[in-house]
Amino acid sequence: MPSALPLSLLTPGLTATFDTPGIPIRLENTRLSMSVGVATANGALDQLELPAIQAGYWPQSAALNTGGKTVIFGFAVTGVFDALSKLVTDDTLLVTDQHGLTRAYRVTTAAPAHDLASAVNAPGDLTLISLTMSLPQTYFEVHAASLP
Repeated sequence: MPSALPLSLLTPGLTATFDTPGIPIRLENTRLSMSVGVATANGALDQLELPAIQAGYWPQSAALNTGGKTVIFGFAVTGVFDALSKLVTDDTLLVTDQHGLTRAYRVTTAAPAHDLASAVNAPGDLTLISLTMSLPQTYFEVHAASLP
C-alpha cells in the first residue's frame, strides 16, 4: 500500500523536520563542477582518521543547521578536495544531509591555513579544510555562512 507524502513536502512554506540532526553526506560547488561524497572522520584534531576517497564530517563539530559550526575535512587529492583552493569569496556551496535536505552556504574566506586548530575555530557556519597527504602537511581552509 503506498504511503502518503509528508504534509511538509506538499505544502509550500512548510519545512520538513526530522528527529535526527543533519549529517553531511555530499558537498557540491557548481562553478567548479565539484561533487564530493562525505563520510565520517574520526579522532581528535591531532589524530584525525579521514576517508581516502571522500571528505570526512568531523562529528566533534556541529551537525548541519543546529546553530554551531559544521567542519568537513578532506585530502587534497583528485575527487576529494583537490579543487578546494580554487573556491573564492561569494561562491555557493551546497551541502546535502542524510535526509536528502540540501543547505546553501556562501564562501566568506578561502586561504591557506596555518594550523588545524585555528582553522576549526575561525568564524563561520561551515568550515572545509583540505590536507596534503605528504609531509610536511599543509592545509587550506574555506569558511562559509549559511544562506537563508
